[in-house]
Amino acid sequence: MMKNKENLITADEAHKILREILPQLIIKFGLYEMFTKNPDKAIEKLKSILASTKGRYLSEKNIIIICDFPSERRKLLSFMRKNQNIDKDLKLMFLLQAVALFENMVNTHLQIELFLNYDFTIKEINNILYKLKMEDKLGWFLKIICGKDFTKSKKWKLIDDNLKARNFFIHYKPETGEKYDIYLKYLEIPSIEKFLEHSLYCYNYLKKVRSEKFKDFDRKIKTTIRILDERHEAIKKSSMLKVNKTEKQ
Repeated sequence: MMKNKENLITADEAHKILREILPQLIIKFGLYEMFTKNPDKAIEKLKSILASTKGRYLSEKNIIIICDFPSERRKLLSFMRKNQNIDKDLKLMFLLQAVALFENMVNTHLQIELFLNYDFTIKEINNILYKLKMEDKLGWFLKIICGKDFTKSKKWKLIDDNLKARNFFIHYKPETGEKYDIYLKYLEIPSIEKFLEHSLYCYNYLKKVRSEKFKDFDRKIKTTIRILDERHEAIKKSSMLKVNKTEKQ
């Protein structure tokens, strides 16, 4: 379906947005079991609940944007390998994107754990995380949450070196210019690939130490998304059949 003159989004685009939001709302308002049995009924119930709250739940930013880290990582790796012969300025964009993916993955993990287990609002959680350095998040703070300290891992130093390289380039000052050659190596594609490899290790590490509530939440999110995708495809197929039938007439 093409966008119309008013630039309305397509059905596929709308679905992409909804699959980020609906699963969490369905779980939050206790509609998961109903949704697995009767998605349409659960969605109608959800509409009624949101109408009664006048959108306050959404306006208070209680939705966590969950990035599919393994998928996004693969996409970035593929794009980098297809564009290896580029100048250092564009390679810097690769490093920035790789570090952003890593930081988002760590922040999302901590957001979900704090949201599910400690009854913080998303705003409160973000205020906490904003004040912490990555070494703190994966060190003493993670240890408080699950008893594990990722910064003790051998993988941490390389990750930390790449974080420092990112910070050097985006906060570059003439007086730190003598360090330029030291950090230049972190712009090379093999170096960024190594960083993404270590980032995946961290992702799997955090996945293993998830709380039971996190594991249950993740299972429900994936199941809800699967049902939403199946429902969306069925609606698309039905619409196409109607169009074909109309054209034949």
